[in-house]
Amino acid sequence: MNAKADKPTGNSYAFICNSLMWDDAQRCIDLFLKDRHTDGDFLWSKGANGYISAGATYDTYIYGGNKIGFKVDRSLDVEFPDRKYAIMVDLTPDSRTGKPAIAKYSFKNTDIVENYIQGVGGLNGMSSGEVSSPVAGSKLIMWGTGSIAVFNPYKSVVLMSNKTQNPWL
Repeated sequence: MNAKADKPTGNSYAFICNSLMWDDAQRCIDLFLKDRHTDGDFLWSKGANGYISAGATYDTYIYGGNKIGFKVDRSLDVEFPDRKYAIMVDLTPDSRTGKPAIAKYSFKNTDIVENYIQGVGGLNGMSSGEVSSPVAGSKLIMWGTGSIAVFNPYKSVVLMSNKTQNPWL
């Protein structure tokens, strides 16, 4: 096989967005596909109860070898309740070195640190011995560290609309 033919063409982008931006992306992709009339088919599926569900939810759009994925983060709804908001990150690895566009890192051996507090009955609830908590149950405490790094931040974008108006007006 040809090594160049095995590599995907185009770029890969991720949009992490709030619900308002997600709804807008759904509406835009739906209208785009509806206007193409490629074969006249509609998107539908028949459930076990005999009812038919029509429509689609789009999480990825591929065009000309470029892949655009959408993911809703509800914490952005809290921060931006009246604006469309998205963070677009280019996930395409460096074409020369193969270095990923984004990566996770943490301090050595601190991804997840676990500690157990034994209650009455030990960890299994039926053991005798020393306990560190007066309750009849054990407790697991987990914490960790981790961060992400975007290696080429100039290929990433923050999208934010003006405050939205009431859509019913």
